[in-house]
Amino acid sequence: MLKNIKISRQIAAGFALILILLVLLAGFTEHQITRANAAHGQTAVAEREAQLAVEIAKGVSDADRTILRFLGAPDDTKAAAIVTAMNHVRGLADRAQSEGIAQGQTLVALKDRHIEEAQAFSQAYLARDVQMRRIVELSTLAREGMDNLQTELQAAGDVQRALLVANANKTLLRMRLRLVAALPTAGSDAFAEASDLYSNLQDQLSRAGLPLADPRIRAGLNDVNAITQDLWSEAVAVDRGMGDLQNGLLTVRATADEVLAVTSEIQDAAETTAASSAQAAKKISSMTVLSVFVGVGLTVLMGGAIAIVLSRSLSRGLTRTLDQTNRLADGDLSFDITGDEGRNELAALARSLNVFRQNAIERRDLEAETRRLEAEEMARREVQARQQARVVDDIGAGLSRLATGDLTQEIASPAHDPFPADYEALRKAYNEVVSGLSRTVVSISQVADQVRSGADEITSAAQDLASRAETQAAALEQSAAALTEMNASVRSTAERAGHAETSGRQNREITEASSIVVRDAVEAMGGIKQYSDQITRIIDVIEDIGFQTNLLALNAGVEAARAGEAGRGFAVVASEVRSLAQRASESARDIKTLISESAAQVQLGSDLVGGMGKSLDTIQRQAQDVSAQISGIAVAASDQAVGLAEINSGINQLDTVTQQNAAVAEESNAAAVALQQRADEMTREVSRFRVNAVSAPTSVRPSSRPASPARSNLRLLGGRSGEITEF
Repeated sequence: MLKNIKISRQIAAGFALILILLVLLAGFTEHQITRANAAHGQTAVAEREAQLAVEIAKGVSDADRTILRFLGAPDDTKAAAIVTAMNHVRGLADRAQSEGIAQGQTLVALKDRHIEEAQAFSQAYLARDVQMRRIVELSTLAREGMDNLQTELQAAGDVQRALLVANANKTLLRMRLRLVAALPTAGSDAFAEASDLYSNLQDQLSRAGLPLADPRIRAGLNDVNAITQDLWSEAVAVDRGMGDLQNGLLTVRATADEVLAVTSEIQDAAETTAASSAQAAKKISSMTVLSVFVGVGLTVLMGGAIAIVLSRSLSRGLTRTLDQTNRLADGDLSFDITGDEGRNELAALARSLNVFRQNAIERRDLEAETRRLEAEEMARREVQARQQARVVDDIGAGLSRLATGDLTQEIASPAHDPFPADYEALRKAYNEVVSGLSRTVVSISQVADQVRSGADEITSAAQDLASRAETQAAALEQSAAALTEMNASVRSTAERAGHAETSGRQNREITEASSIVVRDAVEAMGGIKQYSDQITRIIDVIEDIGFQTNLLALNAGVEAARAGEAGRGFAVVASEVRSLAQRASESARDIKTLISESAAQVQLGSDLVGGMGKSLDTIQRQAQDVSAQISGIAVAASDQAVGLAEINSGINQLDTVTQQNAAVAEESNAAAVALQQRADEMTREVSRFRVNAVSAPTSVRPSSRPASPARSNLRLLGGRSGEITEF
């Protein structure tokens, strides 16, 4: 089969098979890389979903903590904070829905319901807090009313009703304490105890009001009774509403648990997806590496097999032809020429050898004719050898020049010495190759023209930049003139500032003295406060003594009324009353003494305040002096403002020019980069070849005017205190 195929085609077919296998391997590798990238993309999306789920869970926890803070101290601000925290989670749910998460719509619906439940609960809890404060206010009003009734009944001599009111007051206090303990929870035992106490309270108030002749006292008792009834109505309403509040709180927490459950589902699904995607990417990578190794191995094996087959075929044919040639050269004509079947070069060579053999046989038969033919054959061989030698020399020299990049010469075929006709196609093919390479060099020359065009652009931009730099220098000269005018104003400002500093020092000294005076006054007032506290404690003792004395007097009256003549046995009670009266008298004397001392302290404080007033007058006069100095500073500041206005104008002009220069610098930089790239390309292409002058068109690079140097070390006034900024 290989006998009918030319050797060059056999070699080309072998390399084509290898290239096809490599292309298939590259396509497979690209497909696997695409799959791996897709798997990595899925992993990234899953990780983002997991992170979003964590953020949602954290937002729910933050909202729960906000609810706990609200329960501890309810107000409108904390209620709004609950809604804000939940709206934040609602925004995260919207984000989950927009990113295509399966549970996103469920999260949005749950958070809408959660927000509604939280708002309803917070409003109800705030209303309950208002009711609790109302209960405290009503209980305080009821106790104050009972205290007033007790006082009026004692004044009227109605000891029995005064005791009933006092006991009712105690019952109200106990009921209030039980309500405080009972109302945080619905249906507690403490509320039942409070209900019993309320019944006792109503019974005591009823007994205190039957019969009651004084209309003013009866009206006061009715008011107290109405207040206690309102108080109990509020308490009952709060107790009934506590069940709904507890259910509302449980509902809010249950919805939060549902949100957390959905969030957990999202996180679990994301983690599962991420793990499976990562595993798939790892599997794809491993398979790709293995496939590449197998493909490369197959390519190497196929190349080796092709090389072995071709080398063996060529080696056997050449060995056979060489052996037959040697035998013919030795004059051996007894064998037949083999290997002449087929259309490849070796078969053609074998057929040529067969011709030589036939010629030798004819020479042997016809000796004379053979000598003549041999001479002619020798001449023909010499010519053919010279032609082959010329072909080899010309092609070899041309390839040598081509290897060194010399494209200036082609293989010629002059009329006086034409190239062998059998090899004319080879000469034309070589000349076409040289011509194609010459066209490539011409293309590189065009690239050189583009490089020069880029250089022209850079030159133009540099000239424009130099012109603007000159304009900038002129603006700087004007700014320097303005700086000169400002120096005098700055010196004047500094002098006046020195005067202001002196006045400030004096004010500081006077202020320190005033501080001492004020400190003494504060100490005196502290003494007054201390004595006032003692007075308060003594007054408390007196009030306690008065209360106890009243109770003892009432008890003594009751016992005396019951005992009749035996009332003398209550002498002990009378003695205790005298003892209490004596303590009250001693406390009154102490109060008088403390009040006198407080008056002395007040007088001392008044004297100190007077001294402080004098110091403040002195401070005021010094402040007027400081004001005058500051006015002078203001005038100098006005002068400085004029100079700063002129400098500002120059700075604005410099800023505009500087921006333009920056834009031109960017253009120059872009052109320079393009110039560098094209220069590198031109260098790489041209350095390998030499072409004829006709193939490489010349171009004259226009000369560019060098940019005028811009002035350096430009300075402008900037900031305060005469600071100089260098550009």
